[in-house]
This record gives sequence, structure tokens and C-alpha cells, in this order.
Amino acid sequence: AILEVAATEIKLKKIGEEIKKTTRRVNALEQVVIPRLYGEIRFITAVLEQRAREDVFRLKRIKRKLEAREQQH
Repeated sequence: AILEVAATEIKLKKIGEEIKKTTRRVNALEQVVIPRLYGEIRFITAVLEQRAREDVFRLKRIKRKLEAREQQH
């Protein structure tokens, strides 16, 4: 009976240690990794939006040049 209690106690300690490790990993994800990823998503979104605006501007400029050429001929 005493050996069973000791074995159970050891198992519970190991489980407790694993829970602590898992908790630290979850905290790291919640407090560091996930916020960093959201920041990267915001940055990428901003860059893509800026590129889209630049593309629209370029297309308008090209269209104006083509229209000006057509009017000259």
C-alpha cells in the first residue's frame, strides 16, 4: 500500500511538472508569439494596401498617357 502511494505521488509530481511546462508555453504563445504574429499581419496588410493604391495610381497615369496619345493621332 505504501509503495502504491509513493508511486502515485511520483506520477502526480510528474503530471504537475508537465502542467507547469505547458502553462509556460501557453503563456509564451499568448503574450509573445501571437501578438507578434498579429503585428506582422497588420504590417503585411498595410504594405499590400499601399501597393494596391500605387497600382491604381500607375494604372490611371498609364490610361491618361494612352488617351493623350490617341488624341494626338
